[in-house]
Amino acid sequence: MHMPNVFSNHSKENMYANVFKDLKETVTCVFDRVRQLTQFYFKFVKIFLHILDTDCKEPNICPPNSECVVDSTTGRSLCKCKEGFIKSKFNCIEDVDLCFSNDDCSSNAKCKENPEIKKYQCECDTGYIMVNNKCEDEKHASCNLINNCDPHASCKFDLESEKYQCSCNKGYRGDGKNCETLIIPCNVLNNCNSRAQCAYSVDVQGFKCQCLSGYQGDGYTCTPIRSCNEDPYQCHRDADCFFSISSKSYQCQCRYGYVGNGLDCELAPKHEGDYLIFAQGMSLLKMPLNTKKSNRGKLLLTKDHQIPVGLDVDCLERNIFWTDVFHQAIHSAPFNGSFSKDYRVGQMGSPEGIAVDWISRNIYWTDSVLDAIQVSRLDGSMMRTLITDGLREPRGIAVHPGLGKIYWTDWNRASPRIEVANMDGTSRLILVRENLGLPNMLVIDYFQNELYWTDAGLKEIQCIDLNGRNRRTILRSLVYPFDLAIVGEDLYWTDWST
Repeated sequence: MHMPNVFSNHSKENMYANVFKDLKETVTCVFDRVRQLTQFYFKFVKIFLHILDTDCKEPNICPPNSECVVDSTTGRSLCKCKEGFIKSKFNCIEDVDLCFSNDDCSSNAKCKENPEIKKYQCECDTGYIMVNNKCEDEKHASCNLINNCDPHASCKFDLESEKYQCSCNKGYRGDGKNCETLIIPCNVLNNCNSRAQCAYSVDVQGFKCQCLSGYQGDGYTCTPIRSCNEDPYQCHRDADCFFSISSKSYQCQCRYGYVGNGLDCELAPKHEGDYLIFAQGMSLLKMPLNTKKSNRGKLLLTKDHQIPVGLDVDCLERNIFWTDVFHQAIHSAPFNGSFSKDYRVGQMGSPEGIAVDWISRNIYWTDSVLDAIQVSRLDGSMMRTLITDGLREPRGIAVHPGLGKIYWTDWNRASPRIEVANMDGTSRLILVRENLGLPNMLVIDYFQNELYWTDAGLKEIQCIDLNGRNRRTILRSLVYPFDLAIVGEDLYWTDWST
């Protein structure tokens, strides 16, 4: 039976136009998203785009250092590199003078092959940056060309010198390259240690915190000169004196149910318990250990574009800390997820594993782009790089404050391993090197003094004593185990493929 054509030519044109418009908007949206991921997260998303050969009628589609122009021959609108730049695989790079030998380059530069354009170019030596075809010392380079400001400083344009300069943020002082906390005199803000007093000092010609007799320190932190074994009364009434294996000395330690440094103790805060916090996509979620129809869990927070990898908590101040490889940052939020704070956004390579030292109030993390293990205070200050030598793909990290140790995985395919070191990065040892595939995250059972880790290559979860003995496999035939946690006698883990 012949069916009549119910669409007129005009309606067909409108329909095709609408379909093409929707398809065009969808492709543009997807293309913009892929371009962002390629630019900011090229380590994990390897998509080969030839954007310079793409029609650029849509706005903001051209890469940096290029512009949209109309080809008079073909009539197409194409992205073309601006003057002074040449086309590479993904974008436009500075057209530096080509060279044939080191004699063709300026001082502090070498003639090397650029794999993107397959030509030889002058490349600055380590510690120098190319400015107007000359290699300048990074230390003296303008901060708008290279981010050489202190973490507590900003790059600002100075009207008097007509140059960009580093300037310390409010609450800090220095030249912008090195900033230190602006100390408020203790007669204005009395923040001295409980075993210190605020007194006038001739040396600084002002008031400063000074430890009391029998104590030593800077006035903000005061420790007894004598050990608690010699003077047990220096410990708080809710603390005991014990011998520390890590420091090889007697120390005061608060009893169970109390927190503090042993000299001052207070009741530990009580929080809602028996739940898991985990990442899914761009969100953090909270799920009770025993789910019910009335309480299957809830969303804590969501951050646009973030890609969380590692997560840990600080029970004392009720905060969550997690790494974000997309924003190259560490974030924190209270347990209820009501708001979040950002630390060192864009100043990291690819932060992955993270661990909180709840005793010393520090936070440790691994960075797989910088190939480093780093540490800072919980507020992000006083950042230090502990280990860089011999790291290839560091990922998971765990701390044992009682032993003064840090443990981490390195899933370098040529030589995967699990290592241990003191919390200051010294006395580094390989704990596990045999029969490893792709070791991911790890966790410590503090009651049994055992270390557990996931291995996505072997598709297993294994454990070992902290002294490197009694290694055994806990679970086999998994798919892609990633992170894990221990609650009591139960083991929980996440799997990327299930």
